Amino acid sequence: MGYLPKRTRSAFLRFFWIAAISAALILAVSHPAESQSWVKKTFGRLTFEVPADWKDMSIEVATQKIWYTGDRDAPDAIFSVVQTVDLNEIMGGLKVESKRTATVGGKSAVCYTGSPKEEMGKGILIVLDEKEPGGGTLALIGSFLNEAAWNQHRSVFDHIVGSAKFQGAATPPSCVWDSFTNDPRQFATQPGGVFPMRRNYTTGQYLVHVGPAGKNGLAIPPAIWRTFGPFEVTAGNKYAAIIQKGLGTVCELMWEKNSARLQMYSNPPAGSPGLAGYAVVYVRNDSNDQWYALCLEPVGAPGGKPELHFDASLLQTIKAGGTYTFKARASHIPPDVKRLKFSWYLHLNECLSSNPPGNKVNFWYFQFIDVRNGEAECSIVIRAEARKKESTFSLLVQDEPYTQKVFLSTRTITYQIQ
Repeated sequence: MGYLPKRTRSAFLRFFWIAAISAALILAVSHPAESQSWVKKTFGRLTFEVPADWKDMSIEVATQKIWYTGDRDAPDAIFSVVQTVDLNEIMGGLKVESKRTATVGGKSAVCYTGSPKEEMGKGILIVLDEKEPGGGTLALIGSFLNEAAWNQHRSVFDHIVGSAKFQGAATPPSCVWDSFTNDPRQFATQPGGVFPMRRNYTTGQYLVHVGPAGKNGLAIPPAIWRTFGPFEVTAGNKYAAIIQKGLGTVCELMWEKNSARLQMYSNPPAGSPGLAGYAVVYVRNDSNDQWYALCLEPVGAPGGKPELHFDASLLQTIKAGGTYTFKARASHIPPDVKRLKFSWYLHLNECLSSNPPGNKVNFWYFQFIDVRNGEAECSIVIRAEARKKESTFSLLVQDEPYTQKVFLSTRTITYQIQ
């Protein structure tokens, strides 16, 4: 295989981890990383931190980097990042004992833990969904000489993985992707030579995202994509998105409305009292190199402006020492806003838990929520002051980082703890 010196290779290959990374990994509970100095390293678009006293074992191979601690010929622990097109070559020597889903930098991943076949030791392998632009899959690998080394260095490995970030990695659009074959024979059997998307669309403006989905159409969301539009979509009409091979770009797109190729399809309902109207979008992939995926992301929403949904009437029912759940939702969030900060002012009340978890600063409790399909929601559980008295409440929602694109507020509400 040629990744490692011969004396180290057989033990190390038992613990290969594959992945595509863009932030922090959530794994099983382990001991906190020990206090030590860390240095920043890069591998292509990926950056991460390794202990300053770990040695570099990397050889002249552009597809792998290796750091270790202990003896070079029999290291106590190894961390490696590698780009590979053959996952089976790496997984073959690992006896998998557990498998779980994980999140690395906001990207989904699969975490394998096990032991090498016919050898002692422990290993961790993380396979990420993020693909490299040049092809192949990224892997993070943790290899540990024995159980004692596992217990000593596992928290260090978790810190390395938790520090991983992609430089310049864009967040995939929050719309649902459909993939379309590059086999022209499949389109030839369809009226107009197009396939309908698996969902219909209400009236509004939409951005159309298009990207390569691999040889079988399963690489979605695409690692790279190009955005077209926005296009006006109106209920009662038919639209065609024709994907074409790009000239120095990811792809090109022709957008048609009620064109001749769509005449054989019936018109969708324009809408009437009691009957919702919608539009239908048809797609054809004329780029013959691979499958392509497409999704439509709404620009804004009906009504246009972001809205905050919070039932303030709950504040009038607060009793001393009682426990209550507050829920909040922000809708109609612009598509270029990917994260919101919810700031709860909990004067005289204590936050017991929240979904997702947040952090408390004096009387404030902060949550950071990813936007999905133009919405973000969260909840907190509070315990009221044990004595009857007057209190105040407010909730602020803003884009994170704050650029003044979203600012929502309940304003300050005065109420009585009963």
